[in-house]
Amino acid sequence: MPPPQKRPDPEPKVVQAGRYLVYKVDWLRAEEAAETLRPILESRYGPGVTIVPHIPTNKLIIYLPSRREQEMVRSQGTAPRVPAQTGPGTQPRSTGPGAPSQGTGTSSRRRALAGSR
Repeated sequence: MPPPQKRPDPEPKVVQAGRYLVYKVDWLRAEEAAETLRPILESRYGPGVTIVPHIPTNKLIIYLPSRREQEMVRSQGTAPRVPAQTGPGTQPRSTGPGAPSQGTGTSSRRRALAGSR
């Protein structure tokens, strides 16, 4: 009998398209993983690294600048930060002990948008 073959993962953990990486986060929320990875990637690739969490799919979209872009950003200072939002009307969620108990109205806005399609 032939040895069992390893099945390919139905969805790869990392997909690369040019200078962009799409990373599937399994054990954390994408926002938390982005906060953790930002200083690590900036120390290696410079302040031009952009990390955007995609909340609905719990994935990170990461842009790694070329060496030329790294040098440009370093000579100009730090790059602007990208907010942790993934679309219009979304706001970062706070779920800690001191988080407000009332919603921001985002759910009703989403329902209204979903009904208009």
